[in-house]
Amino acid sequence: MSEAPLSKKEAAYLAKMRADAESFQLTSASSDAAVEEIRRWEGNAAATNARLERQRNPRHGYTQISETPSRPGAAARRAPSGRTNTFAILSIVFSLFGSLLGVIFGHVALSQIERTGDEGRGLAIAGLAIGYAGLVLLAILGAAAAFA
Repeated sequence: MSEAPLSKKEAAYLAKMRADAESFQLTSASSDAAVEEIRRWEGNAAATNARLERQRNPRHGYTQISETPSRPGAAARRAPSGRTNTFAILSIVFSLFGSLLGVIFGHVALSQIERTGDEGRGLAIAGLAIGYAGLVLLAILGAAAAFA
């Protein structure tokens, strides 16, 4: 099994360890262990850098987290994922046929959209507006029927 060539940092550290080994009568096994320790550190650093790069570059299927929240106390939002939130679609559909369900689904959709960064905020708001308008209309009609 052939070993990978040493980096400059590894070679300098190995030279220092060998010099120390002569001074302190250390075995070459401990200097070899030190080289392995350096390689492990550099491997961990490379993995961490690769993970950070994937977070910075969402083309690799990772979502990017924005640096600053939109309002004080708000959690950082994720970049848009490109898919429409299902509850936003259900909100607009149910607000046309069942106002209360449209309002419920609209609030759930807005909460999820803020947390996940999905598309569909406009659909959720439209579902809420139509749903609340339908509830107000039902209340007016109900009151009119009760007093008639």
